[in-house]
This record gives sequence, C-alpha cells and structure tokens, in this order.
Amino acid sequence: MRWLFAGDDEVAPSRPCQAEVEKSATPDVVKTVTYQGALHAFDVSEIPKETRGPGGAMGYNAQAAAAAWEEETLLGDQWHRRQRGGG
Repeated sequence: MRWLFAGDDEVAPSRPCQAEVEKSATPDVVKTVTYQGALHAFDVSEIPKETRGPGGAMGYNAQAAAAAWEEETLLGDQWHRRQRGGG
C-alpha cells in the first residue's frame, strides 16, 4: 500500500497524516511518499494552482502529479508480478 502526500497541503497537512500512517502500519507493507511543494488536490488538473478553498490552498501540480502517477504505476506492476508468482 502506498500513501501519497502533498508536502504543502493546508487542507490535510501531511505531517500528522504521515505520522498516523507510520504509527499504525507495518513498515514493509506501507510506503509513504511526500511531494514537496505540492498542495492538496495536486493531481486534479481541473483545479488551478493555488486555488483558495475553505480549508486552504489547493491545486494542480504537474510535476507532483506525474511523479505520483509513476509511483502508482510501479505499485500496479509489482502487484501484477506477485499475481503471476514473480515476487
């Protein structure tokens, strides 16, 4: 399992979320990734960068979104290898 965090998230700050995940998860089962400079909803291209919402700034970050997509693709590839018995 992977948890992807926006490093500059004002809506759901990453540090407390990440600490909670790490406290309650088995380290070899959960991986956390933080995208520094990214805001809440960094992967939603329809939300312009630094849009102000009720909880704070949010918005698309193309670099973080691409990196997150790559991270998820790697996770999917690993899952498929395990399903085929490839570890």
